[in-house]
Amino acid sequence: MKRAFSLLLLLVSLSAVAAAQLPYRITTVAGSGAFRFRGDGGAQEARLVDPRWVADSPYGDVFFSEDYFNLILHVDGGGSVYPTAGNGDVGYTPDLRNALEAQLNTPAGVAVDRDGQVYFADQLNNRIRYVQGDGRIRTLAGTGEAGSGGNGGPARFGVLDHPQDIAIDRERQLLYVSEPSQNRVRRIDLNPGGLITLLAGNGAAGFSGDGGQAAIAQLDAPQGLAVESDGSVLIADQGNRRVRRVRLSGVIETVAGTGQAGTAGDGGQAKSAQLTAPNDVLAQADGSILIADPAGVLRRIDSSGVITSIVAPQLSGASSLAAAPGVGGGFLAVVDLRVMRYRSGVVTVFAGGDPALGVGDGGLAGDAKILEPAGVAITDEDDIYVGDAKDMHVRKVGLDGRISTIAQASGRAMAVDSLGRIHVTTGPTVLRLNPSGEPTLIAGGGPSENGEGGDGFPADLADLGDVRGLAFDSGDNLFLADTKKHVIRRVDMASSIITTVAGTGSAGFAGDGGPASAAQLDSPEGLAFGPDGTLYIADSGNNRIRVLRNGQIETLTGTGENADTGDGGPASAAALPHPTGVTVNARGEVFVTSGNRIRRITLDGMIDTISGAIDAGYSGDGGLSTLARLSAPRALSSNARGEILFSDAGNQRVRKLEPVHFFKEGVVNAANYQAPIAPGMIVSIFGLDLGPETPVSGGLNALGFVETNVGGVEVRFDSHLAPIFFASSGQLNVQAPYEIENQTTSTIQISRNGEVLNSSTVPVAHAAPGIFAIAGGTGQIVAFNQDNSLNSASNPEAPGRVAVLVLTGAGVNDPRVPTGALNIPEPSKPIREVKVFIGGVEAEVLYAGAAGFAGLTQVNFRIPAGAPSGPAVPISVTVAEFVSPSGTTIAVGQ
Repeated sequence: MKRAFSLLLLLVSLSAVAAAQLPYRITTVAGSGAFRFRGDGGAQEARLVDPRWVADSPYGDVFFSEDYFNLILHVDGGGSVYPTAGNGDVGYTPDLRNALEAQLNTPAGVAVDRDGQVYFADQLNNRIRYVQGDGRIRTLAGTGEAGSGGNGGPARFGVLDHPQDIAIDRERQLLYVSEPSQNRVRRIDLNPGGLITLLAGNGAAGFSGDGGQAAIAQLDAPQGLAVESDGSVLIADQGNRRVRRVRLSGVIETVAGTGQAGTAGDGGQAKSAQLTAPNDVLAQADGSILIADPAGVLRRIDSSGVITSIVAPQLSGASSLAAAPGVGGGFLAVVDLRVMRYRSGVVTVFAGGDPALGVGDGGLAGDAKILEPAGVAITDEDDIYVGDAKDMHVRKVGLDGRISTIAQASGRAMAVDSLGRIHVTTGPTVLRLNPSGEPTLIAGGGPSENGEGGDGFPADLADLGDVRGLAFDSGDNLFLADTKKHVIRRVDMASSIITTVAGTGSAGFAGDGGPASAAQLDSPEGLAFGPDGTLYIADSGNNRIRVLRNGQIETLTGTGENADTGDGGPASAAALPHPTGVTVNARGEVFVTSGNRIRRITLDGMIDTISGAIDAGYSGDGGLSTLARLSAPRALSSNARGEILFSDAGNQRVRKLEPVHFFKEGVVNAANYQAPIAPGMIVSIFGLDLGPETPVSGGLNALGFVETNVGGVEVRFDSHLAPIFFASSGQLNVQAPYEIENQTTSTIQISRNGEVLNSSTVPVAHAAPGIFAIAGGTGQIVAFNQDNSLNSASNPEAPGRVAVLVLTGAGVNDPRVPTGALNIPEPSKPIREVKVFIGGVEAEVLYAGAAGFAGLTQVNFRIPAGAPSGPAVPISVTVAEFVSPSGTTIAVGQ
C-alpha cells in the first residue's frame, strides 16, 4: 500500500536543524616534514644541518651532536660517518634499548671516556646518557625533570636543567656538565655508585667569586667546558664574557676576558682582553687554550697567558672545539653547517659536504624541506613567503606552487608594506627585499653612539638585539619587536628615524593602563595591527597578548600563567603559554599562536581554539582545522580574504587556514546526517553564508522539475547542477545527481549570486540508506501505521500490521528517472534489494519504490511477529550490502 506524503514539506522542515560551524579548512602549502640524515658517503660528503658539540676520543675517532637530526654522529678513522645514538625522531626512549633506535631530544655536549663509551647531554630530556660497549643506551644522571636537586646524592637521581656541554677527566674518571639555565657547573663521579656534586656557580646569574671557592661564585650562562692536564676545569662563562678556571682545590679564577664585549687585547695578557660571547674552550696538550667566540674571533692563549687571534676566516663564528685526531694534530671546530679542521695554519673540511640549504628549490613547495620555518607572509596577490631560520634562507611559493630561494636571511619575522614589498629580519637587522631578492638595510646595524639604542636617529644606525616581530601601520611606518631588548620600536619610513614606543628595556610585567613607554615587556615577538589602528603584541615572556592604543598599553588576553586554559570564556580570563605570533583579520578578530594551538579572540571578547590541541602532532590536512594537530606554531600572517598562513615549526611545514563556507564533513544524508552520499540522495549541506539570510524553499521550473537556482544559490556535483529544495545561510537541501553513480568521489561547488564560494570533495557510495527521523538523524523515525496515523511511543503499531517509512540514499532506480523529477511512475524501484529489520528481526517488505519524487524511497513493511515490543525498538534498513546507521527507532505494540 503506497501512501502520498507531503515530503517536500518534510525536507524543508530540516532547516530547523543546526550544525556546529567551524569555518576554517587547514592545508599544508610548503614543507614535507623533517629532513633526514643520510650518511651513505664519507664524512666530507654528509649534509649536516646543525652540528653542535664535537668531541675527540682516546682511539682517534670523532663524535659530534647534530641538533636538527637529533643524533650523535661518529666519524671513524676511515672517514666514514654514521650514527652512534638516535633514530632521528624527537622523544625519550627508556634505558637498555638499542641506542640507534632511541629517541633523543636536542642532544648537546659529547664526550668519550677512556673505555670508549660515548656520553652526551640529552638536553631537553634533562639527562646525561651514554652508549655502552654493547650498543645499548643508559642514563648516567637526570630524572627527566628540570630542576636543581640531588647534589651529594647518586647521579642517577640528580635533577638537571637543560644540560649543555660535558667534559670528561679520563684519568680521574670525572664528568663535568654545564647548565646555563641554572648558572652552574656540576661534577659526576663515573665510578660505580658515583655521586653528583656542585663544582661552580651558586645559581644566581652574575660575576663574583674569583679567588674563592667556585661553588659559591657567580656564573652567567656557562657553556663549553674543558679539562686541563692537571685536572683543572675551564669554563666558557658566556654571559660574563670570560673564560674561568676551577682548580682541583675548588678555587675559581679568570683566565681571559674583562667582561666587556669586544675583540681587543691581542698580544697582551688574556685577562686584559675583550671577549664577545665565548661558547667553548679547548685545553691543548702544549698547555695552550683555545676559545671559540661565535660572535667574535677564534682566540688562543699560550702557556704564558698571552692572547692572540687565529687568522682563519673559515673558522669565523666557530661554536665548539675538540682536539683533532691523527698525524699532525691540530683541532676541530664546528662552524655553521660543517666541522672544520685546523692544522698548521691550514683549514679543511672534516665533516659536512654541500650545505643542506634550500632543499627542494625549483620543485613543488609541498615536497621541499623547510628546516625551521619561522616568519611567514601572505599577500593579497597570493604570494607566500617563509623564512627558514635554520638555513638562513627566505623562500617564496609562487602561484604555480613551486618554491624558490629569494634571499639569505633568517626571516624570523616578515611584513609586507602597502606597495607589496617584503621586509624580513635577520638577527639584529631588518631588510627590505626587492623583487630579485637584493636587500636594503632598513633598521639595525649598530651599536649606536647616538643615545640608548639610537632613538631619534636613523634606524640603520640603531642598536637592535633580536628582532622577531614586524608590522606596518596604515601609514606604512614600520614597527618592530626587539625580543632581546624587550621593547617595541617604530621606524618613520619617511624620515627613517627610529623611536621606542613600548617597553623600558628591562624584562618584566608592568604598566597596564598607563603609557606604553613606561611599561615592561618580556621577550615580545609577534606584532600585528588591527583595522582600527590598534597594535597587538605577543608579549611572550609574560604569557599575554597586549594592545597599544593611543600610546596606552593594556592586556587583551592572558593571565600571566604558563598554562593553556579558558576556551569558551572571556579572553581576559584565559591563560596562554608563551604566545609568539599574532595577526588580525579585516573584521578585527585576533588570532594567536600559543603552545601547540592557534586561538581566536572574537569581536565580543571570547576566546576559542581554531586549530591544534594541547599535545603536539601533525594531522588534519584538508579537513576541519579544529581537528588538526600542530607542533609549536610560531608566526602568523593573514590577507584580505581572511586566509591565515602560519609556520608549523615543529612539523617543519607552512600551513594555511582557509575560511570556507562548507566542508566535506558538512555534506551528509538529509535523513540521518551521515556520510557518504549516494546517487539521487537528498543531501543536506551545512556551512556558513551558503545562501540567503531569509530561508527560501525551492519550486518547480517550467518543465516540472525542481529548480536548480534558489535564492541565487547554485550547487554543482562535478559539472552537474543539483536540484535545490531549500536554501538558507546555514543549510542547503539538494538532490545528488544520478550522474555520479559510477564515481567514488564527487567535488561539490557552491556559488551564490554568481560568486563561487568554495568546493569540497566528498565520498560517494552506490547506496547509503538513511531513514528520516522526527528529531533529525536519530530516534523515532517518521513512520505511519496501517491506519495512516503517525507512529509514536503513544501510538505504536502491532506485529502483523503494516507500517510505512521513507528513506533516501537507496541509489539508482529501474527504470531510470531524471534528477529532480516529480510524479515518478510507480514501477520505478531501487535496483538493489531493500530489507527492513525491527529489533534485529527481518520484516516482510511489501513495497519499496519511488515516493513522490526522485531521491526518496517509500518502504511498506509488516511488523514481524517475533519483533520486540516497546516505545523505541531499533529499526534499520539495508540496500544490498549497505546498512543504515544505528540510532533510529520505531514504536511496536502488543
